[in-house]
Amino acid sequence: GKFKQKMGDAKNETPYHISIRPCLVNPSDWVVIEMQGVLDGSVEKPGATLGRFYMSAKGIPTIEIGNYQLEGRLMDLPKPMIITQRVDGSNDYETVGVIRKKYLFKNRPRILTNKSATSPPKKTK
Repeated sequence: GKFKQKMGDAKNETPYHISIRPCLVNPSDWVVIEMQGVLDGSVEKPGATLGRFYMSAKGIPTIEIGNYQLEGRLMDLPKPMIITQRVDGSNDYETVGVIRKKYLFKNRPRILTNKSATSPPKKTK
């Protein structure tokens, strides 16, 4: 069913209601990627690739960003979160996903010294 959440407007504290309704089909499962620290650098355009996420041969979640490698772990969230999407520009929202797990990357990154191991060695004169 629906439930309404009462929220206040920061400017004049007038309450308004947002209706959230469940999706008609089962919502998809989503996963959060949580990283500790700050990413230096800039992304030139929206949608640009930031790095590469994969599971290592040992089954460890791994992210490579530039010359840095982070290893993390998959964990359950204490409380599930929902992902909502606004319906037709109104104050109605539809549930489109549920987040129950997160990949946590909290250790310092490892510096990859030989990033291009598959490239041939440079010739010296």
